[in-house]
Formats: sequence, C-alpha cells, structure tokens
Amino acid sequence: FAFIGERADKNGLLEWHRYSQELSGLLHKDKVMLVVKYRLLLKKNPGNATYLYLMGRVAESSQESQMLFEQAAAADPNSPYPRIALAFNALSDGDFQKALSECGKAKTSSKTLNRKLEAMALDAALGLRQFDRVEEIAAARLAKSKSDLAAEGMLLESRILKGDAPGADSQFASFAKVLKSQIGATADDYIAAEQNQILYMKGDFATLLYRLKGSRNPFLFFATLERGSPELAEKLMPQDASLGYYQLLQSMAYRKSGNEEAAGKWEKKAMETIASADPGNRAADLLSLGRAPVDGEIQAFRAPLNTKRIVLGALCLKYPAKQKEYGPLLDKLNVHLDFPHHFLSRIAAGK
Repeated sequence: FAFIGERADKNGLLEWHRYSQELSGLLHKDKVMLVVKYRLLLKKNPGNATYLYLMGRVAESSQESQMLFEQAAAADPNSPYPRIALAFNALSDGDFQKALSECGKAKTSSKTLNRKLEAMALDAALGLRQFDRVEEIAAARLAKSKSDLAAEGMLLESRILKGDAPGADSQFASFAKVLKSQIGATADDYIAAEQNQILYMKGDFATLLYRLKGSRNPFLFFATLERGSPELAEKLMPQDASLGYYQLLQSMAYRKSGNEEAAGKWEKKAMETIASADPGNRAADLLSLGRAPVDGEIQAFRAPLNTKRIVLGALCLKYPAKQKEYGPLLDKLNVHLDFPHHFLSRIAAGK
C-alpha cells in the first residue's frame, strides 16, 4: 500500500491514485486521512481535474461528490472518468436520461472503458424502455462476433421486456445453431445456461424446477425462492461471489413468509459476508441503522443497479410502513429481468 501511495503522489497519475484509493478501502485505512490528503492536493492545485475527480471518489457526502465530479468534467472535458462517475451516480438515482447523456459525452480510446460506458448506456436505455436502441447496440456487437453471449443476452432481454417472447425464442434458436457451428460440443453448457436464463426472465419457474430437479444449479435456488419456499431454498443456495446477496435475499424470503427470527439470522449473515468481501460497501450501514433510512441516506447509497435494487427490496420488507416511499424507486431500478427481478417486482408492488 505504501509503495502504491508513494507512486501515486510522485507521478500524479490518475490510475495510480485510483488503485491507491481502492487498496486503502480493502485495508480499512482511515477514510478521513484520504479526504485530508486530496483536500491538500486540491489546495496546491486548484481546479485540477484529476484531483477534483479523485476527491469526488472519497468525499464525505454524495452532494459534494456529485459537485466535484461535475467540476472535474468541466475542467477537463476530454477525461472520461468524471463522466463515467456522473453516469454511475445517475443510474443509481434512477435518472436514466442523465446517465445516457453522460455516457454520450465521455470520450475514450480505451476498450475497457468503452465497454463499461456501453454497459451503462444499455442499462439506461433499458430503464427508459428504448428497446430499439438496445437491440441496435446488441446487433452491432453480434455483427462483429456472432458468438457474443452478452450481446445475445441483451437482445433476448429486450425482446422479452417488450412482450415479444416468440421473437426471443426464434432469435435464441438461431444463435444456438451459430454457437454450435463455431465452438462445437462445448456450446451445450452455454446454451443450457441461456435457456435457464430465458425461463427465469419469462417467469416460468415451474419449468425451471422440473428441468433442474436434483441438480445444484443456481437457477434451482432462484426458482425455489421465487415460488415462496425459503426453507428449501436455503439448502440450495449457491456458494459463489454473490453469496452475501443470496443470503440477504434468503432473509427477505423468510421475512415475507412471516419468520422474523430466521430473517434476522440471515440478514446478519449477509451483512457479515458482504462487509468481508467488500469493506467499502455501505449496504450493511444502511440496513443496520436501527430505523428506516431517509431520502438523503438512500440517495447517498450509490451502488450498481443490482445491488441497490436488492437493498431497497430488503428495506421495503424491513420497514413496511415505508414501502410506498421505497417501492417506486425499487420499481424504477428493477430494470433487468435477471434474478431477482420477479421477486423484487412483487415487493415493489407491495405483494
């Protein structure tokens, strides 16, 4: 950590600073010291776009963070990082039009950053129900690589969302043939996984349960939880990188069933797992306040769409009196049809 921090200070390179900040969070370094550090750097270099952006990443409030990112974007219109940060914040707030606008303003030659911008633009386009735009981006990617699974997933999700399930089935049948012709027998696993995803997106949990009976496939856990069987789902929980959020969803399923004791036990497990895997994650803070969070606290919890929608669902169930307040934002952020879309959709509707 000392080595990375020294190089960041010496070279002033944005990527060194970003890595230093992330490493600091993993090592539980005092965030106050980072804030002091970047305030001093800004004092010595007023208006510096790099330091404005980096200060925005560690700022103590979401309002200050937003302001700093906007100042950084104005100070250096050619830097993609402030625009990416502004797009991320807009997505987290459910402001899909602003997110799309910020993605369009970001300019970079980096393939990695362009793919990130494309993913955020797709999230925003889906949130705005601009299906033609989603399908245009997906089709362009498939034209470059006919076996692009992610692009195929975008296309299928868009068609199912707009009510064209037969079109999704026909598209997938064509894609499966292409995939088999390109990669042979190894395509079978990819095809089976995508078929499970399609069944989940359509909400066909009965077929999923029949198809996967006796397996340890994650979709068996998803379908079992969706069907309202938390006791059985508990035995099927996947042990992967998303474990903390599976545990939180398990807690939510128990809470929906009226088993508050089991809900509390699984929520505690989830918070411990999430904090252990990602020390900077504020989900645990929000769920452990001992009271219902207010608007400013919800907005300050800036997170990827999937993370924030799950946490909002947990808050709806934990504080039912606030369901009418949290539900609309949950419904807005519940953009994608992948798990746990249907579970969260019912919670947003108060069912």
